[in-house]
Amino acid sequence: MSSVERLSLDGARVTLTMPDANWSPTYRSECRVLLDSSRERTLCSGSLAHSDWVASDLDFGPVTSRNEYAFQDGRLLIGSGLLPPTADGAEYLYWAADGTAHPSERWLAAWYGKSYSVHTQTAGGPEQVDGLISLLEQFVLSELPEGLTLQMRIDSNARIIGVELTQQLPGELLLSVAPLGVNALRRLPPWEGTRVAGGELFVASFNTHGAETDHQDEFLVLVGDSAVTYGIPLGNATEEMMISAMSTLKVTWESGATQRSPIASSPKRVKRLLRRRRT
Repeated sequence: MSSVERLSLDGARVTLTMPDANWSPTYRSECRVLLDSSRERTLCSGSLAHSDWVASDLDFGPVTSRNEYAFQDGRLLIGSGLLPPTADGAEYLYWAADGTAHPSERWLAAWYGKSYSVHTQTAGGPEQVDGLISLLEQFVLSELPEGLTLQMRIDSNARIIGVELTQQLPGELLLSVAPLGVNALRRLPPWEGTRVAGGELFVASFNTHGAETDHQDEFLVLVGDSAVTYGIPLGNATEEMMISAMSTLKVTWESGATQRSPIASSPKRVKRLLRRRRT
């Protein structure tokens, strides 16, 4: 049996086991953070190259040195690019404090440690930089051999409300794993699945071609004792390959510690970094 152990952003240990699997070193973890009753942000961790790839995909090139800080034993880089116009050519705008309209930018904040990175993004004007730094200051960023975790500071008002982990099986499947819970179970088909080594296997479908078509792509869902895993085909993966892989896969999700970090946020450190940014 071949196994790989990963860490989700909230500190859960996720173990994937499959006979003779060729596990890719590429994986990522994503979580949603509730800042208050109406504001939500998404953070995503992965390899050091992952944040650069995300930045490139945002159409403004890799994050470079637009704003760079020393931040929690790593580097924090913040870059931006204008949002492309809508399909009918309209610009995205934001309104400044003085009531004037300006072209809206997409902002990406990426923290780089020794082996892993974490990034988040938002849209608006230059004032978003302060908000991105304040968001990351809500957490203590910790690197372990299995991945990167976020631990909320003792004085933080933020709350992690959703987390998932994605692991690639080269040439075959993209495995998206979430802890077993009510929200995950609600997304399952209304019929019974097939009993396999790792739990119960379902065939489901979803539309990846937009609301204007009825085209449905099939994927597999494995429901185990502690996790729900979605198997999405990659490349030339056949139905037989997908079923063979998912029928032998076992996944365990061991929730991480929920204690907050005893370390409080450091307003002086944030102020120093912001002052450096403005010079």
